[in-house]
Amino acid sequence: MVLAHPPLPSKNGSFFIECDSSYDTFREVGKYVLQLMYLVPGIWLHSRILLSRFGIERDDFRNNSFGVIFMVNSVVSLLELLIHTFIYRPSIFIPPLCPIFTPILAYPSIIWKFIMILQNHLKAAKSMTQIFMSFNRMTCALWPIEYNSIWTNNRVKSVVFLIIVMPVGTTFNLILSRITLQPIYGGFITNYVRTISWASLPFQHLVFIITALSSTVICTSIAIYALLMLPNRVKGAERSLCIAAIIFSIGFIGAAGAQAAIAFCPLCLDSSYEVGKYVLQLLYLLPGILLHARILLSRFGIDRDDSRSNSFGVIFMVNSIVSILELLIHTFIYRPLIFIPPLCPIFTPILAYPSFIWKFIMVLQNHLKAAKSMTQIFMSSNRMTCALWPIKYDSIWTKNRVKLVVFLIIVLPVGATFNLIVSRITIQPIYGGFTNNYIRTIPWASLPFQHFIIIIIALSFTIICTSIAVYALLMLPNRVKGAERSLCIAAIIFSIGFIGAAGAQAAIVFCTSCFGDLLFMFHFWCIDFLDICQPVVTLFLSKEFRRNIFRSKVVVLQSGSNHLVVL
Repeated sequence: MVLAHPPLPSKNGSFFIECDSSYDTFREVGKYVLQLMYLVPGIWLHSRILLSRFGIERDDFRNNSFGVIFMVNSVVSLLELLIHTFIYRPSIFIPPLCPIFTPILAYPSIIWKFIMILQNHLKAAKSMTQIFMSFNRMTCALWPIEYNSIWTNNRVKSVVFLIIVMPVGTTFNLILSRITLQPIYGGFITNYVRTISWASLPFQHLVFIITALSSTVICTSIAIYALLMLPNRVKGAERSLCIAAIIFSIGFIGAAGAQAAIAFCPLCLDSSYEVGKYVLQLLYLLPGILLHARILLSRFGIDRDDSRSNSFGVIFMVNSIVSILELLIHTFIYRPLIFIPPLCPIFTPILAYPSFIWKFIMVLQNHLKAAKSMTQIFMSSNRMTCALWPIKYDSIWTKNRVKLVVFLIIVLPVGATFNLIVSRITIQPIYGGFTNNYIRTIPWASLPFQHFIIIIIALSFTIICTSIAVYALLMLPNRVKGAERSLCIAAIIFSIGFIGAAGAQAAIVFCTSCFGDLLFMFHFWCIDFLDICQPVVTLFLSKEFRRNIFRSKVVVLQSGSNHLVVL
């Protein structure tokens, strides 16, 4: 993090700062400990990767172009993790270190300057590795036969050279500039006084990231097209690496957005903690949207007929529609307004007056939340009947009954939103932003209590149906075939998450003093769990579901031909 115009050092070259003692030491150290829970395993994992590459599999590895680039990426990641774990993060999140080290670092230090230059060099090198990894996977997906001739040893060496040298484009001004300190949280972080005034470090990083992001989007899109449309052109191992590279790309897009905010939104720096919460949520909200979109694409396209004849598939599809709409509202409307403080002064004057659009969004979001309870009732009931009466299952869940279930999922949530429809929508501050609220027209119809009633009914169904399904699976394991058993286990996991959501809703209704920032976030996490983990768990447990979602059949339309091939 870099200030736009940091104060200048004194005449003797010293630069003293005053540590902020208002931060609670226990809370700040707790943040650091929480980060250690993923930083240390990350260090161990990258160390293990490098140990295997330089030792056991060294010869095989050198002949693999992606493996070489991946190794360079691991070296970059390991060094960056070490700097952050043992230098940067402690200096930020352990307040007692601030008065010890700031007097020492107030004077020019070659070691401290080297660490800052190295960390920024590694950050830029990360962009370079992303460019070449995504490009490597694209060439593999498009030209699997010519792949090895494209990525010769000499070309791979050139790539490694570029990854090492090109990041100097971001750090040259830092090399020439005076390194200073800046207080943050209860500790401190590095800053610098520019020698070359136009060469801003955040902007230089942004140029690198935008270049890498453009390359990533293009190469990843082409790789996805090749994998979906031409699935047999890439062997399994290479396809797995392509999918892994696609996941890297999604995370990289989030990093690019954060860097753009640092470069162009100085106000966001003052609220970076809140914006950081939003960015972290994007890391699972966006993949959740993509996954549900893929489920709906397969259900409405490739597997439409199969899905309609499968009662659980129909209910699951309705659940995906509810989930994707709820995720879209939370990702692009609710969460930004709560966790991006600069949006608050822009939108609150507009929403201070009655707004049909804002009211529609609030009503729709609460309708979807209640519909989620309804889908839970019918999914758990469906799995219970499958576990108890597998032979009669299809005759119980006829098409007409499934249509009735869909109708009930759509209509019954009005029981939670009828008072909201006739009430005045307002806004209330929370974190650094705002969320919606309402003034009841019908005094006794409390929205949290209405949701609670629906959740309690759903929870009762869930516990009863899940308990019976568990009994049937444990006592009569051979009565349900493997695919159906996987769906039953998935439904059990959903039920556990649903119990958490019910507990959060109960706390909101009956424990007014409990309703703080932590309960608010826990409630969000329960909603996110139900929206995102359902398809993820089902994908993990059900081989048939994975095949249906990710398969693609190439269809050729020929004149005079009766066969149809679907893309």
